[in-house]
Amino acid sequence: MRYGWIAAGGAAGAVSRWGLGAWLAPAAAGGFPYATLAVNLLGAYALGWMAGRFSAKDKSSAVYHGAAAGFLGAFTTMSAFGLEAWTLLADGRSVAAAAYVAASACAGPLLANAGLRAGGAS
Repeated sequence: MRYGWIAAGGAAGAVSRWGLGAWLAPAAAGGFPYATLAVNLLGAYALGWMAGRFSAKDKSSAVYHGAAAGFLGAFTTMSAFGLEAWTLLADGRSVAAAAYVAASACAGPLLANAGLRAGGAS
C-alpha cells in the first residue's frame, strides 16, 4: 500500500512540475530557470510545513510518504538544478548562474524553516 501511495504521489508531483514549468515558460524566455527555482523553493517550504505539521506517528503513514517522498520528491528536482546551473556557466552567464545557485541554496533552507514554523514546529 505504501508503494502505491508513493507511486501515485510521484506521478502527481511529476505532472505538477511539468505543468508549472509550462506555465512559467514565458518568464523563462530569457534563459533563466525560473520553473526549477520555483518548484524547488515551493517544495522546500511544503516539506518543512509537513515536517512541522505531522507528528512522528503520522510521518510513518503511507499517505505522508506518498506526499513527502512521492509528490514532493517528483515535484522538486536537484538534477535539473545542477544541469541548469552548469548550462548558465557554460553559456558565459556567470552572474545568472551565481544568482541561481545563491537563490536556491539560501532561500531553500530559509523556506524550509518557514514551513516548519508554519506547520507548528518550535
